Amino acid sequence: MTELTLADIEEKAKAYADRRARLAEKLTALDAALTAVKKLHLKELKRHVALTAETQIELRNAIDAAHHLFDKPKTRILHGIKVGLRKGKGKMEWEDDAALVALIKKKFPDHVAELIITTEKPSATGLEDLDAAELRKLGVTVEDAGDQVVVKAVETDIERLVKALLKSATDEDEEAA
Repeated sequence: MTELTLADIEEKAKAYADRRARLAEKLTALDAALTAVKKLHLKELKRHVALTAETQIELRNAIDAAHHLFDKPKTRILHGIKVGLRKGKGKMEWEDDAALVALIKKKFPDHVAELIITTEKPSATGLEDLDAAELRKLGVTVEDAGDQVVVKAVETDIERLVKALLKSATDEDEEAA
């Protein structure tokens, strides 16, 4: 087998870039066609969205005006729609986490463990500053730190779609094998 040269790699990179460009053109055309179809139907869709929202408000108002119909059971499924009442979860709010923590410590010192979350976890950013020997002392292993092949196009929206399609095609090929 002959040894590959940088010119060989450049030729393959050009072929790959050309294929991606053709695929991007096709996807751009598809996106334009989809946009045209959406635009064609947008006015009618907006009208249906408004009508549906209006009907939902009418249904909510009717349920709100008839609580007695939902004593037991609290909810029913009618025409595939779950309707009725449920207990609200409520929402707690406070101005400042630090101030609330200080008040809990002052007023309920026996309940600090239950009322305050304390989280300690290693800092990946900090650990990156340590060398390999220091990391080994801590039992930290570093994987995939050697040279790796890089083939990456600059990403635009179309590029992200191309990438997803290529990944999907590659995954299908692997499953078939």
